Amino acid sequence: MSTTASDNKSRRKLWLGLGAAAALALCLCLVAAGIAGYFLFLKPKPPVAVEEGQGPAVEYVLDASPRMSLPSQGGTRLTVARGVLAEIIRPADPTVTAGLRVFGTGATNKACQDTDLLVPLAPSSQRLISEKASAVDAGKSTDSALAQALVTAIRDLATKKGPHSLVVVTGGADSCNPEASQVVAQEAKRSNIDLETYVIGFEVSDTEAEAIKVVVDQTPKARYLDAPNEMALRTTLRGVQDRIDHPPAQYVRQSACDYSYFPMRKGATWQYTTAGQTMNQTITEVTGDNTNATAKVQFEFGQGLTWDSEWTCTPDGVVSYDLTNFQMPGGTGGNAQFKMTGQSGTSLLPPEKLIPGTTWDSTYTMEMSMDVGSGQSFSISYEVSQHYTAVGVETVTTGAGTFDAIRVDVTGNMKITGLPASIPSGFMPEDTPMKSTEWFARGVGLVRTVSTSGQAGEAETVLNSYSVPAAP
Repeated sequence: MSTTASDNKSRRKLWLGLGAAAALALCLCLVAAGIAGYFLFLKPKPPVAVEEGQGPAVEYVLDASPRMSLPSQGGTRLTVARGVLAEIIRPADPTVTAGLRVFGTGATNKACQDTDLLVPLAPSSQRLISEKASAVDAGKSTDSALAQALVTAIRDLATKKGPHSLVVVTGGADSCNPEASQVVAQEAKRSNIDLETYVIGFEVSDTEAEAIKVVVDQTPKARYLDAPNEMALRTTLRGVQDRIDHPPAQYVRQSACDYSYFPMRKGATWQYTTAGQTMNQTITEVTGDNTNATAKVQFEFGQGLTWDSEWTCTPDGVVSYDLTNFQMPGGTGGNAQFKMTGQSGTSLLPPEKLIPGTTWDSTYTMEMSMDVGSGQSFSISYEVSQHYTAVGVETVTTGAGTFDAIRVDVTGNMKITGLPASIPSGFMPEDTPMKSTEWFARGVGLVRTVSTSGQAGEAETVLNSYSVPAAP
């Protein structure tokens, strides 16, 4: 059967519309994209005096028990862990009160009480902590007094004004106290301090990780973070340290849509390169307050493809990004209409919730109707589900500069229904897995995205330039 020029023209319009729809659905995914009575220390203690005039306080706890002598890439677990810890702490904010505690070195004869405060809590102690951490050697006792170290560290922090953070790098669970979870939780509650605890398991087995989680899950505002290798340990520690040095409460928001990692302020602009084309993103208007707000966002691709959307922000984060207008490239002769038909979950968390190890989900459904001319039209539906994980902080370099950016891993799936029969098999799979990694920099926003979708291969979006208006 012969194919007329009119048929070819209609087919080109149809494919263009479908391709634009797929790009739009994926871009929405990416852009919206933006952790016991056994011990005598349970006996009641007299109140401790809290030093006034202090700022945030953090105590680092390093496992130096024999299990840390096991081999790791580039040395032993301990040599790698102490090196990364020293590397992260040395340039940290010197105004933060900090201290270093270790356990398992053999500092005492009683292995199950073997914990030592190498550097007492004090401001400007970061360099000393780095030096002391770099010199820690593993002990010989087979016992690991993780619970004892946690309890005594909480007591150290209770003498300082907060907020307080406890950062632990361990090679396994407590091996001394079968009631470890109860004693640590009890001490955390009794201390009556604003404490966030991060327990990082470095190269631990699944069994050991589960045992650590039992302790963590019962401790208020505590989280377990898994670091299976040196790179993961560095990324996780940098994320935790970034949060300690820059508490989210320090960022003065202009609205609920104004995040330190994505400052959506009226007039803010970002220019990206994606799929070989330039994409401009502009915040055209922001309304609302610090509890509920709406940001109007305009996207512009090359060849005249533009769309406007309206993002709704609450204390949970970006909870909605509705399309308000979509304009196909001029001269295509087609007319496409998009409509968000349902949304749930959160696509980007606010900074106070964007903690390493945190996971969250979002889903949305969208319909596209298109008239491709010559009496041809179609309507298809998209159903997108996504799972997010905040990983930590990594260094990212783009045309706009070099940034310390929090990394967010995203996995998901896009299901398409209603595809016209004229679409070639395999051109647009009905069920498409998606995966991406996104990096958000403080005071900037999204700086880079690397994504894969079905058979499309890997795609990268990088920031070329940006402009964020200063707070009034």
